[in-house]
Order: sequence, then structure tokens, then C-alpha cells
Amino acid sequence: RYYDMIKKIVNFVGERIIVSVHCHNDFGLATANSLAGVYAGARQAHVTVNGIGERAGNASLEEVVMGIKKLLNYETNVKTWKLYEVSRFVAEMTGIPVPYFKAIVGDNAFGHESGIHVHGVIENPFTYEPISPEEVGNFRRLALGKHSGIHGLRKLLEEQGIYLSEDKLKIVLAEIKKL
Repeated sequence: RYYDMIKKIVNFVGERIIVSVHCHNDFGLATANSLAGVYAGARQAHVTVNGIGERAGNASLEEVVMGIKKLLNYETNVKTWKLYEVSRFVAEMTGIPVPYFKAIVGDNAFGHESGIHVHGVIENPFTYEPISPEEVGNFRRLALGKHSGIHGLRKLLEEQGIYLSEDKLKIVLAEIKKL
């Protein structure tokens, strides 16, 4: 519905007026509606860092920019590698923390614990990460826990210069899962 509405407006005003979209997140659709509006021809999207805004918030800068870039294949000229840093700065200045599971800039956005996820992301990051963490200034976090597998444990240990046999890895993994 939002695409159709913006498309009608764009067609009516033509090139003489720049159409902007300004979406609130009342239904959890601020990013989706902003992308639909841009796809329909809006040339500006009003956004806020971390989606901070009235009521349920506004369309999130980091989500809209990366959606435009990766899903619509449009260029924005935004320095995407600064998104994580800007997000943290705004959180610090406003006192509003970034939710742990926040898309793109949350601390768990590129976090993996599950054995199958870790194995997949080690072999080919795009199996579970449609955006590389470095592209947005974030980084991958591999965690050890009850869902971990041998591949993630091996990777984390080898990054620390620790190399264990398969048998010893199984013992260590069993102890981690107990904890």
C-alpha cells in the first residue's frame, strides 16, 4: 500500500518536486516502508540513527541505507563503514542504548554460537550474513556455549595460537557445554 501511494504521488508531481518519505515504526515497518517509498521513486528518506524517534521510533539510518544498497542496488554515498561508530556515538550522547539484537549495529548482529551457524559462517560468511560486518564498521563475534560445535571452538582456539587434536577438542567442547 505504501509503495502504491508513493508511486501515485511521484507520478503526479513528476521530476519537478523531490518526494520524501518519513516513516515511523508503529507497525515495525518503518524500514520496509522507507525502502518501498524509495523503490516507488521517492528521492529522500528521512531517517534517524538507531531508529530513535517519537512513539515507536523512526526508520533507522543503518537499516535504510543498507537496504537501499543491498536490496535495491542503489548507491547512497553514505560511508557505510562508519555506521557502527555513529550508532555508538549517538547511543552515548543520548543515553539510549543500542539493543543487543539491533539489525546491522547491534552487538549480536554478527554474533554466532550455534554449531551449524558458526561452521557455515567460517566456510562462507554469506550463508548467515547478507552484509559483511566490516562493511558497516562492525565485527563478527563467535561465542562458545551449549549450542557450540567443534568448528567454532577450533577457530577460536587457533586464533589464540592454540592447536588441539580432534579428541582434545571434543573433551574441551563437552566441558564448555556443561558450563
